[in-house]
Amino acid sequence: MRRLLTIALREYLSYVRTVGFWLSMAGLPVIIGIAIMAPTLIARSTPPPKMAIIDLSGRNLTPVIIKEFERQQKVGVAKAMAAAATAAAGPKAGEAIMARFNAQGLKAAEVTFRSLAPKVAGAFKAPSAEVLIVPVPDSVAATTSAEAAGKALKPYLADETSRGLTYGAILTADTKSLSVDFWSRNLGLQSLDDRLKDILRDEDRRMRLTQAGVSDALLKDIDAAEPVMRLRSPKSEGDQVSLRDRLPTVIGFAMAMGLWTVILSGAGILLNSVVEDKSSRVLEVLLASASTTEIMGGKILGVAAVTFSVLGIWLTLGTAMLLTSAPGLSEDLVAILATKGLAYYFGFYLVGGYLIYACVFTAIGAFCETTREAQTLVGPMMLILSIPMIFMSQSITHPDMPIIKILCWVPPFTPFMMMVRAASGPTLWELLGTGLGMTAFVAVTLWLSGKAFRAGALSTSKLDPKALIMGIIRRRLKPA
Repeated sequence: MRRLLTIALREYLSYVRTVGFWLSMAGLPVIIGIAIMAPTLIARSTPPPKMAIIDLSGRNLTPVIIKEFERQQKVGVAKAMAAAATAAAGPKAGEAIMARFNAQGLKAAEVTFRSLAPKVAGAFKAPSAEVLIVPVPDSVAATTSAEAAGKALKPYLADETSRGLTYGAILTADTKSLSVDFWSRNLGLQSLDDRLKDILRDEDRRMRLTQAGVSDALLKDIDAAEPVMRLRSPKSEGDQVSLRDRLPTVIGFAMAMGLWTVILSGAGILLNSVVEDKSSRVLEVLLASASTTEIMGGKILGVAAVTFSVLGIWLTLGTAMLLTSAPGLSEDLVAILATKGLAYYFGFYLVGGYLIYACVFTAIGAFCETTREAQTLVGPMMLILSIPMIFMSQSITHPDMPIIKILCWVPPFTPFMMMVRAASGPTLWELLGTGLGMTAFVAVTLWLSGKAFRAGALSTSKLDPKALIMGIIRRRLKPA
């Protein structure tokens, strides 16, 4: 144990003493922060696109479209206020703002926002409009056909600096339906075209019903009568689903992603460490004074200390930022982590997942003289690690899908998939069964990787999986 700990300390200090280690550790939170803030920064720094509506249908549809876009903008502002209030005063504050908005409108929601989260409300900036409806240029308004309007509109879309139009919608109609020629400067996927189509479809339905004899008063009552939706679940408190009931799934997914990142980074460090030691003949020096078990255990323990140190620093910084920027959610998150057992699951699956992949990557590194050789052998392992990434996002909305449940029982995937599943309340036998299966797999992996590491450390040839497996079997069958 003394030699194992000495090797572990050497591994730990060799990384934490480097400038690159601290730069890498500080870089990831910065990148995550930029990724979170980028959409907001882009939205605030970019002026909203401008759209001109050329109405050749004869139905005066422009005011209807403007009114609907304004309504959607108010919904966006209400949701932004609810999100800010949730971060400052908790989920109930956000739910109260949306309930007030749905009942009495945006002005009443603003009053509720100021009363529940006055500090945040004072600094709140409403999101800008997704699109501005601007007057139609005179040369385009003078046209009488969709073809002529399109030709006249092209120069305004092509010249962004002087004309400023991003979109143009040319509306025409016949006896059966409405038609829209949606012009855009951008060739990428659009979202406004679908929204505009929905607005026109609803307006066309209203006009057809009016022509059929349905009164405007009845149509207004029909449009205003929206079904009251109540989300209920036997797993939620009081049967009705709230934001707090949904938080465990989000937290579980975030922890599973963190688990994947930690395990991948730790395994990669181990692989590079072993390859470097073997290529520089340091491994041969270590073999002269320590056993392969002590060397392998020391390296795994040392890199684990590095990985967990980074994780501890990230968690500390994340907790401090959460307490500062979202105090209203802090209490709920702490309660969920404690009552739902997610913190304990994270620790258990972190240790199990790290040992599985650390042992495998360490054994692979023992057979490689260069990083190029290691990369060819790591490829299949990366394919295995990519499988849970594909299905983890699906676990948020469909945690009980058969494929998700099956993957939870596959030991290499258990740490990631069960981290997400644990938030949805799996049965006790599933927790115990998958946990025991992962533990048994860890034990087998430790034994096989120890044998492979010994063979690789003492070998000067490249990895031959068939020869390695046959050698292990012969040694086990060899009579004492």
